[in-house]
Amino acid sequence: MSAGLILFLKIALLFILAYFLGGVHFATIISKIKGVDIKTLGSGNPGTMNMLRNFGVKIAALTLILDALKGALPALLGYFLLHDNELLGGVMRNAPFWLGYYFPNGSKTGFYIGGISVIIGHMYPILKRFKGGKGVASSVGIFLVANPIITIIAFVIAFIYLYIGKYGSVASFIFLSITGISEIVLAIVFKDNLAVIILVASILALIIWAHRSNILRLFKGTESDINIRRQLQKKREGKLL
Repeated sequence: MSAGLILFLKIALLFILAYFLGGVHFATIISKIKGVDIKTLGSGNPGTMNMLRNFGVKIAALTLILDALKGALPALLGYFLLHDNELLGGVMRNAPFWLGYYFPNGSKTGFYIGGISVIIGHMYPILKRFKGGKGVASSVGIFLVANPIITIIAFVIAFIYLYIGKYGSVASFIFLSITGISEIVLAIVFKDNLAVIILVASILALIIWAHRSNILRLFKGTESDINIRRQLQKKREGKLL
């Protein structure tokens, strides 16, 4: 088989596996174990923020971890399937370890092919009539394996805001802005494959589009407020599920 056909088959396999994994919504599974369906509560979104709003910090954290793992696995699989493919290889000259280029060879393209596939599956699952989540928690796992240092910094900043701030969607935008823009800038500076820039930008665009109603409510001043500190207090008072 030609190199091009082998590459196509690898990407097709990666997309199929990642897409259907993305359609597994841990928020729905966990909430049903608790005796309710998260899609009937709050915003109806099967994601970490809605779990935080209805169940509290511990259940939300479990949802975040599982969704992040769901994002990380296809990204890692994508890297190991595609990093040494000459048709996808980037240059990445003199890229320092601490900026996230810690794998020995090749481009980050594979990370983000796997990543965008799982995001699409999470947001538009065919087995659930294309009604899914917003993809932020899964993006945490994707960015974590692609660039752990910047992702951890971004997560800490977003967490601090979510603890003391007012809007969960703003915490998501803070995280995505730091990680996404950093990866795009690094890909440009260190001459990674153009596909990395396109894929990261596409992931950001998909997630922002999924938050379009949140953005409109923020501008109108009608976005629902939430933070970790308040939810901890509500849990102590027995006001959450």
